[in-house]
Amino acid sequence: MENENSNENFGEVILSAIAQFAFILLKILIIAPFNFWQKAAFNLVRSRECNVFDIAHSQSEYPFLSYVKNIVLHFLFDAVAFISYFIGAVIAIFQLFSDGFAAFILVLIITFFIPMFLSFGRDMFVIHVKAFAKLLSWLRKPAQQLTIDMHNHDKE
Repeated sequence: MENENSNENFGEVILSAIAQFAFILLKILIIAPFNFWQKAAFNLVRSRECNVFDIAHSQSEYPFLSYVKNIVLHFLFDAVAFISYFIGAVIAIFQLFSDGFAAFILVLIITFFIPMFLSFGRDMFVIHVKAFAKLLSWLRKPAQQLTIDMHNHDKE
């Protein structure tokens, strides 16, 4: 059986694989954290434009829970992610003068990834909120199984 890649030079395949590996690694380590930071900034602006914090116009059955959810999802995660770069830069500068260059670089690296970790935290929070919403939806439904069983019992 002939290998599909037998016509290609194996050296070219190796170089192409290394280039793809480097590109994906660069995207994960450099581009993605900055994109999460940008998304947090856009989310903050969008939440202001959509006025998600206006309790008076809330259509929710549970206005307090909706307000808390909006504060956490549409403000807290995004605000911390957005402000983390600025606070991290200030802390890094203090570290540079107090503990040296290694501490400075370490603080910058940790700060750079904070928006990505906060996005993960937000996703986990959303999963839990959706599970809670599903529970509330289930609790609102009438006990239909009991009614069915009672009708079947009457027919016997």
